[in-house]
Amino acid sequence: MSVPRKLYSLSFDEKPQYLFVRVKCESFSIEVALEYLREVINECRELQYTRVMIERDVSILLPAGKSTFVAEQLATMDVDGLRISVVDPRPENRELNRFSAAASRGLGIKVRAYSNIPDARRWLLSDSD
Repeated sequence: MSVPRKLYSLSFDEKPQYLFVRVKCESFSIEVALEYLREVINECRELQYTRVMIERDVSILLPAGKSTFVAEQLATMDVDGLRISVVDPRPENRELNRFSAAASRGLGIKVRAYSNIPDARRWLLSDSD
């Protein structure tokens, strides 16, 4: 019996004040998004991080309706007290990333979307919401 191959890869880098995560997806779906987010949150909890930066290498994003569903599911995970910055440098993803982050914030999740690491780090390490 063969083990199903993951459609994404994650790498974790422990920084002094936050966990840095790189995610690369071959194919993107609700299931893939929820699976990798669950894995990231579990790693944060295991390593006792309250701040995480996720750099995404995902060429195609979910449509707005599906990303809202992912946000709703994310809100049911152990995200209390967790601050999340998402970095996606692709200009074509910027508007949808901001929409997804706003939908998540509407559900009480502390998350922001950025197009570069310095801006994402600045917010992540600040105390402003």
